[in-house]
Amino acid sequence: MSSIKKNLAYQTAYQILIVIMPFITSPYLSRILGAKGLGEYSYAYTIAYYFSLFILLGINNHGTREIAKVKDDIDKRSEVFASLYAIQVLMGILVISAYSITQIIIPKDNHLAKIQLLYVASAFLDINWFFFGLEKFKVTVTRNFIIKFLTVASIFLFVKTSDDVALYSIIMASGFLISQIALWPFAIKELKRIHVNWHMVKMNIKPMLVLFIPVVAASVFMYMDKIMLGVMCDKTELGYYDNAEKIMAIPTALITSVGTVMLPRVTNMMKDRNNDQAINKLFSISLIGSMVAASALSFGLAAVGPTFAPWFWGDEFVRSGKLIRVISMSTLFLSWASVIRTQFLIPKGMDTVFVRATVYGAILNFIINYTLIRPLGAMGTVIGTVVAQFILAFYQTIKCKGLIPIRKYIIECVPFIIIGAIMYMCVYYISKLPIKGLIQVVIEILFGGVVFVTLTVIYFRWIKKISFNEMIRIVRGIR
Repeated sequence: MSSIKKNLAYQTAYQILIVIMPFITSPYLSRILGAKGLGEYSYAYTIAYYFSLFILLGINNHGTREIAKVKDDIDKRSEVFASLYAIQVLMGILVISAYSITQIIIPKDNHLAKIQLLYVASAFLDINWFFFGLEKFKVTVTRNFIIKFLTVASIFLFVKTSDDVALYSIIMASGFLISQIALWPFAIKELKRIHVNWHMVKMNIKPMLVLFIPVVAASVFMYMDKIMLGVMCDKTELGYYDNAEKIMAIPTALITSVGTVMLPRVTNMMKDRNNDQAINKLFSISLIGSMVAASALSFGLAAVGPTFAPWFWGDEFVRSGKLIRVISMSTLFLSWASVIRTQFLIPKGMDTVFVRATVYGAILNFIINYTLIRPLGAMGTVIGTVVAQFILAFYQTIKCKGLIPIRKYIIECVPFIIIGAIMYMCVYYISKLPIKGLIQVVIEILFGGVVFVTLTVIYFRWIKKISFNEMIRIVRGIR
């Protein structure tokens, strides 16, 4: 089982790399480009992102699952890869053409949107799902590290004034494109030359489309709200929200890394009915472990956010701290739903439950956004996100009732939410001390961490009656 631990480390590193770059550069960019410049970039990028979704369809989850089933047979995995990528190629040609046409017929100045064609093209070459299915996460991490490092360096070297929004867009979009190109030499080594099986192509279209519905719906949570903010408010409000979302990308990356690693492993294990006990153990460890981490991160970010935002991004972004305090609560619901989805629903082929949950959440999110954005601005979007994530988690949970011991897991997770709430209150009162800046942020983080860890150890040791040696085994968990 050591490969799971290694893959989880690699995938966590991969996800952190995706979010670490904007986290590192955001203090600099916030002061150089300002909220308005960041909002303009975010608006153009978000539109391009929606086009890229139609290139990938539902291939990330479906492709990972299908490659995982045949990963040990080079002939079968080559055939599966060819049939899946054929769909991606066809969609890429259609979508890139459509995006190019829209840039021709839109009469207003849209130079940032034209630059984002590079990002749309990167989705055409995206085959991360192939390596995830093979459980070869090291390849994606090492490739991303080098390219992200060069991207960060380019931003600091070349983006110097508020007029450099276009240059920033070029650097970012080029980084995405190069990172996808860099994967192909490694993929070729894992494949044989094979003719596309068009019958298999047709067979894959339906399940990809089924999983594409929740992908589009889930994007409403993360991206459609930005478009709505850009249209219904000014770009400055979008800039505040964009920075708050950068912080939330950190817990999201950690949660996503667990699901991405466990999906192919659980799918492969389900081929053997004798693995039921081991699968249940993995599910229990993942769910409880994810909720412990989610509680620490969500309540910790809520407590530190208002202090962190003006120190990190400048006084112009005080509003971002208020947004973080509210949106951080979505981490709890996101974590719960992610484990159920990637380690139970998708491996068991219960895609319909996942689809409906995400669609319902997306519809509710859109309604709340439309209702609250004009009076509340970005805060309306934040409220919509939290409520929608709760609905998604709630629907998945009630549909799994009777199939997994939901009541037992809820009871086991509640104490950590209470511990997180206690930590929040402690840090909240610490924030009232007459200190400011970096020292205040460091004190709040360290104090909150000590409170959470101490209360967690007390809970395990004196309430659950678990020895320190057993705690170490639980932390090590998956072997």
